[in-house]
Amino acid sequence: MKSVKIKKNTSRAWVRYLPLFVLVPFSIALGQPRQHRPTNPMFALPPFAFEIYQFPGNEPGTTRVEIHTGLVNDVLQFVRTKDGTFKAGYQWAIDIVDEDGKYIADKILNRKTVLNRFDETNSRTEYTREFVAFNLAPGKYKFLLNIEDTETKKHLRREQPVEIRSFPPDELQVSSIVFLSAMAKGAEDSLAYNLAKTYNRPDEKIPLEFVLSGLAPGDSAQIHYELHGWDDQKIATWDEGVFADSSAYRVTRSIRQYLKGTGTFALVIRASQNGKRAEQRESFSVNFIPIMPSADDSTENSNANIGPYEYILSKGDFKKLAKADSAGRKALVDDFWARRNPDPKASENELRKEFDRRVQFANKHFSVLSLQKQGWQTDRGRIYIKYGQPTWVRNQAQQKSGQFLEVWYYSQMNTHFVFQDKKGNGDFALIVQE
Repeated sequence: MKSVKIKKNTSRAWVRYLPLFVLVPFSIALGQPRQHRPTNPMFALPPFAFEIYQFPGNEPGTTRVEIHTGLVNDVLQFVRTKDGTFKAGYQWAIDIVDEDGKYIADKILNRKTVLNRFDETNSRTEYTREFVAFNLAPGKYKFLLNIEDTETKKHLRREQPVEIRSFPPDELQVSSIVFLSAMAKGAEDSLAYNLAKTYNRPDEKIPLEFVLSGLAPGDSAQIHYELHGWDDQKIATWDEGVFADSSAYRVTRSIRQYLKGTGTFALVIRASQNGKRAEQRESFSVNFIPIMPSADDSTENSNANIGPYEYILSKGDFKKLAKADSAGRKALVDDFWARRNPDPKASENELRKEFDRRVQFANKHFSVLSLQKQGWQTDRGRIYIKYGQPTWVRNQAQQKSGQFLEVWYYSQMNTHFVFQDKKGNGDFALIVQE
């Protein structure tokens, strides 16, 4: 279902959306601040998520199969109504057939979404979620998903073959691993399935849950956890013992403390009890692990770290800066910004302040700790420092290689930058600029 915009929003916030590269040698005329900040953040959700989870069934001999989907607003066609709001709708349908093509079950949902602001119609920050569950016998199935946009009549279709596992009462089993996210900042007790299996916010504890089955109430079991990096090497391991209070014992844990960097990871869970063993594995990615800014990264001491100035100075001027002593560097930097101050009468140079903000943002979001690489040294950091926040960001995984791509688009330059995480360690290399 292709995204269709109602209108193009060409307004831009003032200096933070202007490319810093034009500071050399020209100054910038500031624009007008926009009334609303754009809803698209640097790290947007994938436009569509389709996940199938398996748990012990509610009926003997069955498996509970949960089907979860997520749609961002940007993939729907919104229409402005007479009262000034924006309305979109879609029909959601799932059909389940067995390996012989025989109909097993289905579900149809009709949904409407009403938003108050136009910029919300282009949002990629939250999913509109759908969820249905079926109790199915173990076996091979096909799940046929169809979503039809009410306005455009365009379809989004997915066909997913699934082998439904069994959860015998006398065999130890680990269910699907479900990664969770807080529904809102600070809402620790309000968790939802993280359908993208991606974490972007520094306040998240990276919670997850799974079910141990095949236990009797009061039984003890051992759980061994392994965290693997992009190269499948172990990053961390830990163990715990649990006492089951039911035959389907739900375990909820946070793994934040075991993560030291960004990238793509795999969590392996191995359970054991009286010689019985079970294992489950799931991948996830982390785009943001908070890094406490050093003194050199703070606004007051940004002159100490001259590396980012390479992106906005000429080669000759940067050589001078690199060779100068501490006092000389401060003088050169102060002179550089003084000559480009959009308002010499103001107490603060807004362009300099914006440059410092971009460097701090790059270091906090794009650093690759496993490579000892600061954010400003990465390709994403370089582009962000030079051009500021993109108009929009698209995240996607390549189906064949499993590698992650990010596409940044800048409307003011009509330019796309495509980055690829070739090794899954969070170091996105610039592969295309067009």
